[in-house]
Amino acid sequence: MRLFIIRHGETIFNEQDRIQGNIESPFSENGRKQVELLAKALANLKLDAVYSSKRGRALKTAQAIAGRHNLPVSSDDAINERYYGIYEGRPVGDMKVEHSEFFAREPPLDLDAKPEGGESINEVAARALPFVDKIAAEGHGTCILVAHGIVNKIILAHLIDGDISQSYKYRQFNACINELELDSKGKGKTKVRVIRLNDTSHLSDGNFK
Repeated sequence: MRLFIIRHGETIFNEQDRIQGNIESPFSENGRKQVELLAKALANLKLDAVYSSKRGRALKTAQAIAGRHNLPVSSDDAINERYYGIYEGRPVGDMKVEHSEFFAREPPLDLDAKPEGGESINEVAARALPFVDKIAAEGHGTCILVAHGIVNKIILAHLIDGDISQSYKYRQFNACINELELDSKGKGKTKVRVIRLNDTSHLSDGNFK
């Protein structure tokens, strides 16, 4: 199975460096261009399925891709972005200063830490990973999954490292492409071959092979 894990295009909140989580924010002008280039870059793939979070920024990104293949988008709350509770809408820079331990990006990560009204990394993993494992087990040819920065990091750490505590090491730029080959045949652990991670080369020239 060939799995593309993609982050949505840039939003106004991304542009302003604010925490989004459960909040909807429209694409920035740059984000609209990113989505257009992303869809163009993936236009020649022979796609079998497109999956998305139900958050507008991810769903609209997925629809732009799927539209070039006349495919529907299967959206699911399981891969929505992490809920940040009372931190949502706040500037990232301020939060890193006021809550430096919570927003630490280096190990060891506290997988159970969560803001008031929000989710821990373990809680996000508990809803997102069964969804991803189901896709991997079904093994449909070539699939695209469009989600979010934190969710993508957790998925990548799960598939590649088998350890979500390693999620801190995966960067995820807006409209980036992660490409993996998964072999889930048999009863053993799914074998993963990494083709590319956090690739944004298509955003400069629109080319993709």
